[in-house]
Amino acid sequence: NPAELEAMMENIAASFLDRDYEPLFVERFNVKLLSSQYANYITRRVSLQVLSTILLTRVNYNVMVKYISNRSNLKTIMMLLRDSSAHITLDAFNVFK
Repeated sequence: NPAELEAMMENIAASFLDRDYEPLFVERFNVKLLSSQYANYITRRVSLQVLSTILLTRVNYNVMVKYISNRSNLKTIMMLLRDSSAHITLDAFNVFK
């Protein structure tokens, strides 16, 4: 059944994201994908869209709570709200939804 398979895959992905939160989000995602120092416009924009999707997916609730409760993550997103590109700013705003 495709719906059961999809639910199972979402749960597997959620457990992976929850288990490996620190190396994925703190050490890689914020530093390398959202930083204008290391990532270009397209990389930052797509990374913000992926981050927003991850955080707004119900099965990733634990990851969302960890992400939004970290002060460094808040600073990163707030800096992106000040980006010169309106699209980056909008995508950063969507993370706060």
